[in-house]
Amino acid sequence: MVLSVTIDIWGREMTSSTGHKIIVLGDEYDDMLRKALLDTVREFTAQHVDHEYGVGGSQEIERFEIEIEGERIEVVSETYLGLSIAGNE
Repeated sequence: MVLSVTIDIWGREMTSSTGHKIIVLGDEYDDMLRKALLDTVREFTAQHVDHEYGVGGSQEIERFEIEIEGERIEVVSETYLGLSIAGNE
């Protein structure tokens, strides 16, 4: 599944065209933020579902999907768009 949104403010909650809530956490290159997110995911004993990585020109995108207590959550890191999480409310 690919989610498409316009991102304009860090930390802002948005809803995708598929009805998923999206929260942009911060810059995609913020290593401390990424580590904090991954540490939190581990605390919830999330199960890895899917992972994708790609580069196109100057754009780099990494997407992984996890499952926590039966709910799927998508984490996306994309150049110029930031680090975001998406899922059902």
